[in-house]
Amino acid sequence: NANIEVKGATSLDFIYMAVAASPDNAALQNKLARQAIGHAIDYDGIIRNLAGGAAVRPTTFLPVGVNGSTEALTKEIGFREDLDRARKLLADAGLPQGFSFQLAYGNAAIAGVPYQSLAQKIQADLARVGIKAELAPMDQVNMRTQYLGGKLNAVLTFWNPPAPENLLWAAATVDRVARRVHWDVPADAPVRKVIAAAAAERDLAKAAELWKQYQQIMVDQANHFVLIQPIYQVAVRKSVAGLQLTAAG
Repeated sequence: NANIEVKGATSLDFIYMAVAASPDNAALQNKLARQAIGHAIDYDGIIRNLAGGAAVRPTTFLPVGVNGSTEALTKEIGFREDLDRARKLLADAGLPQGFSFQLAYGNAAIAGVPYQSLAQKIQADLARVGIKAELAPMDQVNMRTQYLGGKLNAVLTFWNPPAPENLLWAAATVDRVARRVHWDVPADAPVRKVIAAAAAERDLAKAAELWKQYQQIMVDQANHFVLIQPIYQVAVRKSVAGLQLTAAG
């Protein structure tokens, strides 16, 4: 139909992998080992082959489209596929032969991407540097219950924001989400001070710089790896104007 076209807009939702400093996995307690995971993933391949190209990837827990989060920043400071760097990080962590961990996920799909397909892709990616992801499919309710209780090594899950406000994402990462990955964030931790300053700053450029600092801390901590931020697409008549598909525009 010549009067119909496909329009898309970047959502504020995303699929991420949480990797905990688990008490029962000494390797995951080592930040360098978690960083190695981050550099062993083929992010472009995930977006291209699993999301059909209809996605972007933020640096960390702030989605592309909010102040201080852009695709350019992901390229500047975010994790990217670098197998040599991943192997060096493993060596520096005292794990030159790699290590293993359990990766849990629900029997579900988000934005047309099945968690199982995503888990299998990550498993294959990590195997290239000697990291063995042992896949643990679960029903969604059981998986969420265990994740919220901090009982999983790693999990594939999603985040849907209640409103487009940076503080809602950032505050969660140092409180309830931090507890799920066994990240102890004291009340006087530098990351909390950066979040508070960024949230209070009214100058958007200055706030963006502070949010960049927050994201640099999150990348260094290496507990959360955002994999897919979907671009939602719909078919609409060409006569429709000013369509806003998502809170991101």
